[in-house]
Amino acid sequence: MASAAQRLQRLIPTQCVPASLQPHSHNHTYAVNQLTVRALLASNAHLGHAAHTQHKNMLPFVHGTRGGVSLINLDHTLSALRRAIGVAKTVASKASSPAGIVFVGTRPALHALVSDAAIACGAAFVTNWVGGTLTNRERVLRRSVGYDPDRPLASQPYVKLPDLIVLLDMKNTVHAVREANLLNIPIIAICDSDCDPCLVQYPIPANDDSLSSVGLIAGLLAKSIQEGSAVKSLSKSRTGNTRE
Repeated sequence: MASAAQRLQRLIPTQCVPASLQPHSHNHTYAVNQLTVRALLASNAHLGHAAHTQHKNMLPFVHGTRGGVSLINLDHTLSALRRAIGVAKTVASKASSPAGIVFVGTRPALHALVSDAAIACGAAFVTNWVGGTLTNRERVLRRSVGYDPDRPLASQPYVKLPDLIVLLDMKNTVHAVREANLLNIPIIAICDSDCDPCLVQYPIPANDDSLSSVGLIAGLLAKSIQEGSAVKSLSKSRTGNTRE
């Protein structure tokens, strides 16, 4: 079974990593302050959808068009990604468990990326969103939580809501967006040129069709969650030593 480091290496494309940090090095790490517009460009994060499908709310994030294709402004992508990474790290450092963060990617081509990102940082992941997964979670998850339709609602098991949701293909997971917004669960989402960034709290304007683009973003978010969990563990150990 692949280790967390190996999973992160699979997610972050080689061409997006500085030469001194490419996978031939045993000390392969990739910090957010090393991320550049050039790295995003190498992952094809700038390529949007056909210009005629562009959502009006994506206009501030689009640099222009070329060959009938919307080109995303990677300066905005870099800024939004750094912000999302900070949010993910903060949530992971305060959450009871990294499993409270859920990666969602329903397109078959993304399934491997979703599982790698989540497993690498100890988060949960969903590759097939069922309507009501959040708003009607006890019934939807009844097989795993012991929901019994014959018992009164007050005595049914309680399923904890996620602390954060990371959407890798927002266009295909509109039900997840609606449910999370109803329950005030923050969302980090990759928003391609045909998405509405106003529907989520932390949009990342980028190409959601390119596996290298999605892999880079998912890998960096997973790494930040790892770091947030490590901060929490360190804080706990220091508190325990102080009490002793």
